[in-house]
Order: sequence, then C-alpha cells, then structure tokens
Amino acid sequence: MNEADRPVIGILGGMGPRSTAPFLDMIVDECQQQLHLRTEADYPEMMVLSWPTPFDSLKPFDYEAIRTSVIKGLQKLESAGVDFISMPCNTAHVFFDELQAALAVPLLNMIAITCRSLPEDGPVALFSTRAMRDSRVYEHQAALRGITVLRDHGLDTETDRLIADIKVAPDPHTLTGRWLELIERAASLGARSALVGCTDLNAVTDRTAKHSIRVIDATRMLARATVLTWGGMLIEG
Repeated sequence: MNEADRPVIGILGGMGPRSTAPFLDMIVDECQQQLHLRTEADYPEMMVLSWPTPFDSLKPFDYEAIRTSVIKGLQKLESAGVDFISMPCNTAHVFFDELQAALAVPLLNMIAITCRSLPEDGPVALFSTRAMRDSRVYEHQAALRGITVLRDHGLDTETDRLIADIKVAPDPHTLTGRWLELIERAASLGARSALVGCTDLNAVTDRTAKHSIRVIDATRMLARATVLTWGGMLIEG
C-alpha cells in the first residue's frame, strides 16, 4: 500500500479541554507497543479536530444542543476524508447510535470497547461525569457481562468536583492526590476495580501509582482499539 492509500484516523477531541493531548500520546504508545513502529513515516496520518461543545459537567445536560454540536464536528471530520473516527469523550457516547447513523464512516464505540475489558471478579466503581452516570450506559453495557457498577453519592459528588477543578487548574497534576484518594475510597466501599470514564481525568491519573484495585482507563482502551483498527485496515488495504 502506498502512502496515499493508507487509512486516515479522524479524532474528534476538545470536548474535555485537557483530554486530546493525552489521547494522542496514548495513540503513539499503542503504535509502538502493537505495531513496533520506529520511524516517523511509519505512524498513521491523523486528522484531529478540537471541537468545544456546549457542555458543563456541573449543569443540566442539554441533550439536543450537545448532540447537534457533536454530529456537526463528526461530519466535518468525515468531509475531510478520514476512514474512521475515534471520539475521546465518554459523555458524547450517550447518543452513540444517533451519531453513527449520521455518518458514512465507522465511529468506534468507546463504551462497548471499554466494557469488554472489565474484569468479572467483582463490582467496578465508575468515575465519570454526572451526565454519563445518569445515562446508565456503562451500567447497561457492563450488565451484559454480568458486571455490577458500584455507585456511591459521596464518591460521585467528589468526582464531579474533581472534574470541574481539572478543567480550570493551571497545573492539574497538583490534583493527582485527590484522584488517588477517590480510588482508595472506592476500594473501601467494596469495588474490585475502577473505571476511568471521563477523559478529563487523564490529566490526574498517575500510571506509575500503585493502587489497591485495578484501574481501567476508557481513554487507553479507545487508543488501543484505534491503533488496532488502523492496523487492520492497513493490512486489508
């Protein structure tokens, strides 16, 4: 396959203001781990659209306004000639079926991809936006595999506050300690694993930290699937 025929990855980012750059770093990590890429010319072509949406994690979810905005961003990427799209935003997947129906190219389903990686050894604590929790999309997907999602009002409230603070913090890494406290609190409530279901949280997750429970990062799962999909298209082409 010549360079002009290689598949192009579309990435709709910016919906979490600090989420796009970590996702791109994860794509590079996965290219090295899965495909053992070494030179710059080997890496995939990616069209990245940073697309702010009318979303505030502490305010009521405006379904119609957000759905309309996300579809517009996705279609803008599609018109640029991408072969498939990854959208590193959990909350926007609340209306995944409607988004996919508005496109002619595949949109990877971050929620379904992540739930396939959840361990079946006990309850999982979900760390996400309020809108994502209220939609119960993760609960429904997890239930298909017999997995229970643990919910706790105090944990949810502190997660909302942390996400809001990350969005405005000059240096979000200073908030990492609060994230680690949330993980340990989930463990004390009986969770056997923790699901990072908000891309903004990637600004504070510490991959080197030792946790008492397993941590599954939805952004990492999407990055892995993105590279796997690109590599598969490369072979098929």
